[in-house]
Amino acid sequence: MFKHRIVHRDLKPSNILVSKKGTKIGDFGFAYKIVANQKAEEINAPSAGSPLYMAPEVLEDGKNSSHLSDIWSLGVIFYEMLTGRLPFPAKNKEALIKLIDRIGIRTIIPEHLSLRSK
Repeated sequence: MFKHRIVHRDLKPSNILVSKKGTKIGDFGFAYKIVANQKAEEINAPSAGSPLYMAPEVLEDGKNSSHLSDIWSLGVIFYEMLTGRLPFPAKNKEALIKLIDRIGIRTIIPEHLSLRSK
C-alpha cells in the first residue's frame, strides 16, 4: 500500500485476510490515495476507522491519517497477536486518549514476552 501511496485508515484484524495462498488486506472503504508531494496535514479526510486501532494523532484531531497511522494500527494488531489482548483497552475514544497519554507506549510490553518477540 505504501508503495502505491494508499493510506488504509481502518487496519484491524477483521480486515486482514489470511489463507494458504497468502495474506491480503480488505475493506478499503476509508482508504485514500496520497497525491504527489501531499503532506498528511494537507489531507482533509474525516476521522475514520476503529478507535482501538487508531493512532493517537488520528484519535485527537481525526485529520492526520498517513502511512504512519497505518503502521501504528499494525503495531496494535501485532501486540494483540503476541499477547492476546489490546495494548490500550478502553470503552470510548476519550478514555482511550487518556489511557495512551497516561501509560505511554514504552511501558506496555509485558515482561513474559521473549526478547526475540520484543
